[in-house]
Amino acid sequence: MIVLLVLVVAASLLWGRKRADLVIFNAHVYTLDSAFSEAQAVAVKGGRILAAGSNAGVRLRYRALHRYNARRQGLYPGFMDG
Repeated sequence: MIVLLVLVVAASLLWGRKRADLVIFNAHVYTLDSAFSEAQAVAVKGGRILAAGSNAGVRLRYRALHRYNARRQGLYPGFMDG
């Protein structure tokens, strides 16, 4: 019974995650918000940041074919003028 419960919870976590193109984790993400807060991970889709947060939080909420371990490197948002 416990095994079945674990499988159901694991499946709901796996299928309940949103799709992203890229998840970058283990980074120093400088969000440049008013509090100059830092995050550890970001999820990106279509060239736009979907979410920034803790490694566990972003990796649990988003699944991506491409995952990049930044190995504690800095990550700054980019501004592009088209």
